[in-house]
Amino acid sequence: GSEDCPFAGNAEILLTGKRGSYTSVDGEKYISVHSGGSLEIHGQPKTSWTKLTKTVAPGGSVRTINVLDDVSSWVAGDQLVLASTDFDLNQAEVVTIEQCFERSCNVTGNIFYSHFGEIDSDVDMSGEVGLLTRNILIQGEMEERCYGDQLCDEYDFDTFGGHIMAKKGFKTFKVENA
Repeated sequence: GSEDCPFAGNAEILLTGKRGSYTSVDGEKYISVHSGGSLEIHGQPKTSWTKLTKTVAPGGSVRTINVLDDVSSWVAGDQLVLASTDFDLNQAEVVTIEQCFERSCNVTGNIFYSHFGEIDSDVDMSGEVGLLTRNILIQGEMEERCYGDQLCDEYDFDTFGGHIMAKKGFKTFKVENA
């Protein structure tokens, strides 16, 4: 796609390889743009982040979340992350959209924690809501278990994803809505 005509289909770019499996100036599992090179990836435009305007209480089943920005571009099946509004970052939670309107969505998924969506003492304490679903997905292939020198004493899963980089002298580098 282009800025004027974003890619309308679905695409997955899977970055493969294991850490240490080969050597290059840029490492493994990457997209790299060097001097004079260009990269343009343009997915379907959608609101990527907004904020809650009402607190979301814990509980299961379908519920409505109210948000600050127009999210009518979000569709059924899209996944959202409700960022933690607590000191515990592990309280971020993923929900699935059933239906969206201009500034609200009906979502499903168990919500185990409260997500604050208010202004308190003139301070905006509203939690962020992020769209996880994109029509262009760029991700690193992950191994079943941690291996090599990836802090395996702390993690039992693969921590080596992938990366995209622009090197000095690149001509254009635009990745949006992907």
